[in-house]
Amino acid sequence: MVGDAGCMQRVAADGMLHLPASGTPLFAAPETKRKGAFSVKADLYSVGVLLTVCAAWHRQTGRVLGFLRGEAALPDFLPDELKDLVVRLVAVDPEQRLSAEEALRHPFLAAVDAGPLLPVRVDGTVPR
Repeated sequence: MVGDAGCMQRVAADGMLHLPASGTPLFAAPETKRKGAFSVKADLYSVGVLLTVCAAWHRQTGRVLGFLRGEAALPDFLPDELKDLVVRLVAVDPEQRLSAEEALRHPFLAAVDAGPLLPVRVDGTVPR
């Protein structure tokens, strides 16, 4: 899980959230700032912002905002596949934004060996 459990909301049967958005404004998808329902793709926008912060501009909110506003490009030291993933996650139009499934199949993440990231019990077994 990536997230703040204090901000969790239940998704309606139609796949939309019908409640006011909550959370840190920097990470909030544009559609959450307008009145009306929004989809779970808002969370993917937040993941894209989180990747941007972690990979490029930790503690540099101004640079992150510049990128999100289209005023700055991602730094050259980031791998092209990561840049592509981030750009597709922070698409302003939720219809153009990657879904969680699409993001996990993206070449940047598909190449990650998730095995070492799995939780392990003290006895060395993976919880089920």
